[in-house]
Amino acid sequence: MDCVFSSDCHINVICVFSLFWPLLGHAFCLAEDIGLLLYSAEIAPTDKEMNADLRFAHGFRSTTVAKEYTIKSGNDVCADIVWHQHKISKSQRASIKTQKPCLLWFTGISGAGKSTIANAVEAQLFELQRHTYLLDGDNVRYGLNKDLGFSDESRVENIRRIGEVARLFVDSGMIVLSAFISPFREDRKMVRQMLEPGEFVEVHVSTPLNVCEQRDPKGLYKKARAGRIEKFTGVDSPYEPPVNPELTLNTDAVSLSECVERVIGYLIAQQFIVERDATLYRAS
Repeated sequence: MDCVFSSDCHINVICVFSLFWPLLGHAFCLAEDIGLLLYSAEIAPTDKEMNADLRFAHGFRSTTVAKEYTIKSGNDVCADIVWHQHKISKSQRASIKTQKPCLLWFTGISGAGKSTIANAVEAQLFELQRHTYLLDGDNVRYGLNKDLGFSDESRVENIRRIGEVARLFVDSGMIVLSAFISPFREDRKMVRQMLEPGEFVEVHVSTPLNVCEQRDPKGLYKKARAGRIEKFTGVDSPYEPPVNPELTLNTDAVSLSECVERVIGYLIAQQFIVERDATLYRAS
């Protein structure tokens, strides 16, 4: 017997399907959340501010649960993760660039001139046809670190993430420049220890606070003094200057061109860039 569906039957089938479809959707979401909760048996509560990106890192859609948790082991690597050894080494990557990789870490209070010097140094290295990348403190907060605030804990995590990113760039054979206030010595030490000896070049931009406050290019000191910004480095949050930096630059006493010359001179002296670069630099 042939089964013929009338238009009324079509309508009834559609109505029944539309009634059950939302229930199926809820069932799928429930299953996903149950899986997430089972996964969370190995993770524990922590500061929401520092873990808002967890849901993106693990591909979770359930933000309610995911942002409440982080991995218990902290900095420890899961025992099930095994380092994959690449066929091409850091030295091989650097050799085709005819340079030694390093991280130029410009540190100092706001308005000291870190970004200005880093930009000028990178421009000079570009003229010398060196392979570089500049990581800037403000720029990374537009993406990678946009979930972090300015509490001490967030500042530590900010530097940890940047250190890991910089380490990867160094591993690619690049000369990396970073311009971050990075107020705490322990954080800068942490980044230094991520790299091989000699690869971390700490550049203290030591411009005095009163000069930086007079400059105030972004109006941040004015806001901090008015109480509109809390935990502002140099005002109501401490800056711990480097004890033994590779370079110290005071932009109140030394011109920008002299600062650049000192940094390039250091790279040449330590053979991060080759003698051919030294010749070209002196000729310029």
